[in-house]
Amino acid sequence: MWGTLGHNAARGPGRDNWNIALFKSFVFSEERGSRLEFRAESFNTFNHTQFQADTTGGIHNDIGDAKFGQISQVFDPRTMQLGMKLIF
Repeated sequence: MWGTLGHNAARGPGRDNWNIALFKSFVFSEERGSRLEFRAESFNTFNHTQFQADTTGGIHNDIGDAKFGQISQVFDPRTMQLGMKLIF
């Protein structure tokens, strides 16, 4: 006897994605309003592996597919960027 599970009901793992941004502003002149801003950003800060689950790759979630459950793609690893802005 077949079960009652619906079409495409199998799901892959969720995403655990943390993005963090820090910035600091250094004032040069309060009269003129000139300052220097420094910014540091981190995407996927804790570097958790995040599997893509879609029809073009990732975790194959079609139960009838021979590749069911295999992982073929992941999202980007930790990325960091720095920025500086001078306002005068």
